[in-house]
Formats: sequence, structure tokens, C-alpha cells
Amino acid sequence: MVAVIQPGPSRTVVVCPADAAGPGCHFSGDGGIQAAVDAAGDGDTVHLRAGRYHPRAYRDVAFQDLTIRGYVLVEGKSLTLSGEPGTVLDGGRGERASAIVVHDGDLTLRDLRIEGFRVREPEDDIYDGHGVFVVDGRAALDGVTFRANEKMALSIRGRSDVTVDRGRMLDGHLGVWIEEDATLAIRDSVIRHNDSAGIAAYVSSRVDVERCVFEANLDDGVYTAEAAAAEVRDSLFLRNGPYAVRGVDDSRLRVRASWFHGNAAVANDGEGATPVLSGITVLDPDNPDGEPSR
Repeated sequence: MVAVIQPGPSRTVVVCPADAAGPGCHFSGDGGIQAAVDAAGDGDTVHLRAGRYHPRAYRDVAFQDLTIRGYVLVEGKSLTLSGEPGTVLDGGRGERASAIVVHDGDLTLRDLRIEGFRVREPEDDIYDGHGVFVVDGRAALDGVTFRANEKMALSIRGRSDVTVDRGRMLDGHLGVWIEEDATLAIRDSVIRHNDSAGIAAYVSSRVDVERCVFEANLDDGVYTAEAAAAEVRDSLFLRNGPYAVRGVDDSRLRVRASWFHGNAAVANDGEGATPVLSGITVLDPDNPDGEPSR
């Protein structure tokens, strides 16, 4: 279904699942999200009615020697994409792609669940299986849950600036992967049970973390390498391994006023950049005095 969108200074374009299309829906079905994004102008909102949307098609973005493959591509414009309770982008069937790619655009993303996005080949140069992939753009995520995606929940590359509030990055490969000159501010979020790190920062990227929970990530809670820098405040690290926080190379990693419990070790020592810990509380049962076990 396609309805006429009336011109105006700021519009809301409504997308409905195919089985719930009716009055008030401008676009419907699995292809309706991209169609709505294409039809929307700067400053518009694309609102998704509750239901499941599956990737039936994709668009590719070239970046360096990579191809970023997205179910939904926001490129060269500023939009808000919002969902109702029960709105899910579900990559468990259909094309293998990343859920949302932002390229040279500005996206506000609210109240969605992104789950089950898969890869065709794990080690090729086509980047599918990611949740949200930002390339040389800006994004603000609020109330977005990622679950069981085969690659990164959130990937940030190039000259990008991203904020995350009330995020949940669960049961995937890696929570946040950030490189080049990108920046990330993440607050009030949970990064839990990922096969690799909760956050991994490389090159010259900058990460600011506040009031977050890192739980049961299998390859460090927060990891910094090369010349990346990360500041962590008022956060909780539970059962991560091999380290709760790890910095290597010339990176800078500072953790303040945070709590640690049940991690294989709190922080690495003697492997290049040693994280700076201040005002922390270690609740590990083998450290009853609260001293960091490095």
C-alpha cells in the first residue's frame, strides 16, 4: 500500500506490516521501510507500526575496500526512525544483510528491536549481519535493543558521531565496534553475553561510557587498541573475561567510580597501555578487601 504524503515543514510517514496495512499507512510490508525512507525529506519521521519486518532486498555502500550491505539505508538526509512497542526488524529470514546503514546522513533511532541478522560468509568483504552500521554519519539511538545478531550490534566507522541511550546489546558477536576518527557516547545501557568484547575501540576513536552494565562478555568488557581512548564512569562489570577492561598499544583507557564482580580479572597489566582505575570497588569473592586483581 502506498498513500499520498502531504508536503509540509515536517512530516510523519507511517509504515505498517503487510498483514496490518490499512488507513493511516503510507507504506506497508517488508519493503515499506526503505520506500518510506526514500520518500521522506530532511527532518521527517518514519514511524513503524508494531510487527515484524524482514529484509527482502538490500542496498550496498562502498567503504574503503568493504561493501556495507543494508536492509535499510539512510543516506544523505536527516531522519527519525521510530517504532511502537513490538516493532522488530527480524533478520532471521529473508536476505542476509545488516539491519540499518547510515551513510553521510543523520539518523535518530527510537524504540526498536533488531535481531537475528545473519552473514552469508563470515570472513568476506561484504559486511552483513550487523545491527546498525554508521559510516561517515551521525546517529542517536534511544531505547534500541539488539539481540542475537551474528556480527556487531553497532558498528561505527570513518568520521562518525554516535550517541546511545537505554540500549541493550545482547547475545551477539560483539556489542560496539568503533574505528578511525569516530566518537561514541553511551549511557544507561546493557551489553551482555556477547562472544567477543562489549566495546572494542581502535585507531583514533573516542568512547565515553556512563552508567552501563557489561555482563558475561567473553572477550573483555571494554577493549581499546592502537590510539583509541575510552573513559568509563559509574558502570558495572560482571563476569567478563579474560578482562573486565583491557588497553593495549598506545590507547588510553580510564575507569572511574565503577564496580567489578566475578570477572576473570579486572584489568590487564604489562601489555602495552595499562588501564587507569580510580575510585573503583571490586566485589570479587577472592578480593574481600576490594583491591583490584590485575
